[in-house]
Amino acid sequence: MTFEEIVNHIGIKPYYQDEWCVIYHADCRDILPLIPDKSIDLVLTDPPYNVGKNYGGENLSHDEMAAFYSDWMCLTRQTMIEGASIYCCSSQSWLGQVWLWFRVIYKFIRLIIWYAENAAGVMNPYFYYHWQPLLFGCKGDNPAVFNRQNAITGRDVWEANVLTSRTDPCTAVHPTRKPVKLMDNAILISSNRQQIILDPFLGSGTTCYCAKKLNRYSIGIEIEEKYCEIAAKRCSQSVMRLEV
Repeated sequence: MTFEEIVNHIGIKPYYQDEWCVIYHADCRDILPLIPDKSIDLVLTDPPYNVGKNYGGENLSHDEMAAFYSDWMCLTRQTMIEGASIYCCSSQSWLGQVWLWFRVIYKFIRLIIWYAENAAGVMNPYFYYHWQPLLFGCKGDNPAVFNRQNAITGRDVWEANVLTSRTDPCTAVHPTRKPVKLMDNAILISSNRQQIILDPFLGSGTTCYCAKKLNRYSIGIEIEEKYCEIAAKRCSQSVMRLEV
């Protein structure tokens, strides 16, 4: 199924659309059921952690959080082709719970550590974490996914500095924006040119921005309109796409 056919099948006017990406301003649980089954090649997302940050979906009870994660993970899995990869960011405090839900719904492959040398006092001003977990898995049993990831990276630690308001103005409006380098790595390892990437929690648009730059199609969903606006502006800017 082509990218254009998928967008037509969804049947809802996007907040933003160009040749390479579409952005929907919505709750992902409303859009994911509209995406055709087995049409997505890679899921790359940074879901809410329920740790008090001021953006949509936070401050849920434990039971509400469990239901929320189960809902979006199951819906996302339905959209993925067999063997498709998924990367799900987490926080240290919620890793155990997120890992539990992740392992039930996907085939867990490995835990990747995102290490940021400049993170002390930025990611958490109280505990000075220099790292954040990234769960890596796939739909179904596909050893090639693991072998490819292992062959390319050779290790489980990915280094990329945390974005700050001094290095990236958008960080001031979105509290957990991820570095382009981090997203580029996941995209290059787990997808090919012109394949389709899904991010159900798009935030300020890094996944779609990186996908477009690397010649991948992408579908982004974001519940907060102010972040949709930022993501749309980033994706509308001319990017020099790489022949990768």
